[in-house]
Amino acid sequence: MEPLEPIVRYDPAGLRDELSRQVANLEAMFDNASLAALAEEHPEHPAVERYSALQHLLNHDGSYSPDEESSLVLMTAGGMVDRSTWAVDPSGGEYWDIIPDPAAREFVRTRIGLPKFYEDVVSELFYWGWLRSQGFEAYLGEEQGMPDLQVIVGDRATWADVKRIHVGTNPSRIRRDIGKANSQIKQADTEGVGLALIHVDRRGARASLDDRVPSDVRPYVEEAKRELSSDSSKSVAQVVLTWDDYFVISELDQPCLYAVRRRSLVLEHKRARAEPILLSAAWDVGLTTTVWTHYEGRSSSPLASIDAGKVVVTQAFREQNEFTYGVRAGHVVEAFSDPNALIRYKLDDDYSVVLATRRAHMGRRPHVLLVRAHEPAGKRPETTAGYKLYGTDEELAKIAHDPGLAFRTLLNRFAFPIRVGQQVGLFIPREIVQQPAEGTWPVVGLGSDPDSLTIEAVFRTSEETKTVDVRWAFALDLTAYRRSLVV
Repeated sequence: MEPLEPIVRYDPAGLRDELSRQVANLEAMFDNASLAALAEEHPEHPAVERYSALQHLLNHDGSYSPDEESSLVLMTAGGMVDRSTWAVDPSGGEYWDIIPDPAAREFVRTRIGLPKFYEDVVSELFYWGWLRSQGFEAYLGEEQGMPDLQVIVGDRATWADVKRIHVGTNPSRIRRDIGKANSQIKQADTEGVGLALIHVDRRGARASLDDRVPSDVRPYVEEAKRELSSDSSKSVAQVVLTWDDYFVISELDQPCLYAVRRRSLVLEHKRARAEPILLSAAWDVGLTTTVWTHYEGRSSSPLASIDAGKVVVTQAFREQNEFTYGVRAGHVVEAFSDPNALIRYKLDDDYSVVLATRRAHMGRRPHVLLVRAHEPAGKRPETTAGYKLYGTDEELAKIAHDPGLAFRTLLNRFAFPIRVGQQVGLFIPREIVQQPAEGTWPVVGLGSDPDSLTIEAVFRTSEETKTVDVRWAFALDLTAYRRSLVV
């Protein structure tokens, strides 16, 4: 079995320069002395954590272990997106002169040193820079109780308030954020309307498989829609929701491509106090940055399991499935968190097998991802395997919404017959047999090349009856399966 190589290296062409720019940018934002003092006083400060991670990457020539891959790639690429609209070359002059207004400049400098405000300020700077990049005249606010941004369109002004909300926060919180923006916009213009610009901060390993609004973002979208269909917050004519996602494309003997996207959704108030100055399409935010990684060397330590909330991606799963063109943990978490279909097969009162399917439109070839997990009663599912199934659009549409059919398709394509007791077939749902001799399995693979087989089964041994209760037994030809991934 091909192991996942332990050393991951960023593509050297330009990426080391980007890492250096991000380090220099943080040093210029705080100056070296302030950053050192900040690390001493607030080691949990987001800027301190980012600075330490970037320095670690630079000190190790851009190399890191596979367990760190997603988090470090997303941190670096997210920094590229965040700084793309406003950060300047920090090598010359006073850094914060990028903000023309002295009062706004001092307001920003005061707030970035506080851990609870830093990410909010970065969001404000991102939107401020984005608006300016779109040709708008935009100004940062500097007063408490007033909106964060003023935008001039022709001879008219509108106001925008920036909020940041973390996934995991009660979705109803977004209604309060819109209400607060409404109050601040009214304070600035009692008769006019403005916008709430809200970034939904997603954390964790979930890779995009298509362009749908992610399931962890959808509750906030629905709550925002509720607020905008009510008689409240009528000074907020539009809400712009942004979030980041990423997809991964990997091919045999090729670098792995990460594409990190900042996406947006614009919502309109049904009963706004006045018409917005600009059409909602003008507020669409869409930015993408890409990162290439290479694998080098051989595995010297086991991959850690990943606790992703709804599912645990086990160490055994990762070691079996995370090869260059295989199934990554982020894809499994996404498929399990937002499946096209999911079904549980109860084996007994305290144990189930779970199958989840999710159609993937992104990647080298469209496919359906089939994930299998085992679920002890009262515990979260633990992944045991993941497979990519290719086919025509019609075939993929069918198996995406029928995990049982997807599993049968997998068996029909790649399974070898097995023998369990008196039963022979591609799949044995249950058979009770006498305990085999020590060191042997109760399931016998009948494939012509036993080295290419992987036998899967759930079984329980009874010392009282000296029998083995075998459930869900089958054997796959991994050589044939992996060959299908690179055709």
